[in-house]
Amino acid sequence: MTEYKAGRFIFSSLVSSGEPIKIEDLLIDIELLKQFLVFKNFPVLESDLIPQLSPDGLALVANFYNNKGDQYCGIYVAATALELQQLTLKINASVNGTKVVIIFQPTDGAREFEHMFHNMHKTVLYLEKKDDILHIVHADSVDIVEFSEYPKILIDEILPANAVKFYIQQHLLYPENGEILYLQAGYTLCGAHALRIARKMAKSPNFLDNLQLVTPDTYRLPIMFAVNADSSLTRRELLSMYELHSERARLVAHFGKYTEKYEYAGKFSQKYINIVQQIFATTSQEELKQQINNAKACNYFSNCNLFKSRRLI
Repeated sequence: MTEYKAGRFIFSSLVSSGEPIKIEDLLIDIELLKQFLVFKNFPVLESDLIPQLSPDGLALVANFYNNKGDQYCGIYVAATALELQQLTLKINASVNGTKVVIIFQPTDGAREFEHMFHNMHKTVLYLEKKDDILHIVHADSVDIVEFSEYPKILIDEILPANAVKFYIQQHLLYPENGEILYLQAGYTLCGAHALRIARKMAKSPNFLDNLQLVTPDTYRLPIMFAVNADSSLTRRELLSMYELHSERARLVAHFGKYTEKYEYAGKFSQKYINIVQQIFATTSQEELKQQINNAKACNYFSNCNLFKSRRLI
């Protein structure tokens, strides 16, 4: 058994052991979420709590989508700082054109950032080797500085500054008081948001080339991420930002369709949980472990041929 530990919480991965995987290993239940959020003194209503996937659950869904044939690169889950660093080194050592999307959940703690970047949060990194430089695009549904700073610190520890370009998303600000607005409104929806963002990155043939930079290391939030916005304030500012965008009318229609609290993100959160439950119910233990392992960051090279033919497109 492999244990990922941070503070008072332990996430167990049974994939590498001979022990059977239980559905509880793939989901994080409401009681654990309540304990964590009370421990952190967040003012959370029980109605705000929606079950999330564990790192193994995320990997199972990532593997499901990696095999659909509609992605230009794979999605992999890094559950520790070391796993993120190891996969980053692999991509940096690869040929130009190599791409990967990483969902990073630091279950081993986030050092001095642990007060903000707790061990249940998921954030997303897009890596692409281009012109002998490793380009890394960070995206998060909760635009807190620590969520981008911690991955950057980990990358800076292993690669020289002239080998990497690291991009963060431009803050979306509420004009009345300058408050940073988030795509995510619910406290326990970061997993659903991370998977949505990761999928959109992986399905884009030219994600890096299509970034709109507002500074050398800051990009404007792509409209394909804007559909995930839960908050009415965030939606209002996004529609203002995309006033002249050709896809604005579709965004307006989308927001008009999903008007209830957490409705859109909650829909996908349940969809991902349903995928896990369906796979669990129809798959042998041996195959279940293999599917999870396929999308773990530490096993990147063993599964990357799935995208090899499309890597340079």
